Amino acid sequence: MRKPKIAEELCVGCMACTVACPMGVLIEPLIGMIPLIKAPERCTGCERCVDACFFSAIKIVDVIIKFS
Repeated sequence: MRKPKIAEELCVGCMACTVACPMGVLIEPLIGMIPLIKAPERCTGCERCVDACFFSAIKIVDVIIKFS
């Protein structure tokens, strides 16, 4: 599974990523400046959010699910 990861120290809160995401994974927060990752399971890894970020604050990472 892949999901977006936001580098909070680089994010300026422009919310371009929330507009670019076709799956609604990223949303604008009610409070604060950093977008929220609402539904990481919906992420298809298209990287539109990455392309939309002028500050290189987002990357798509692989998530390893461990079963016990």
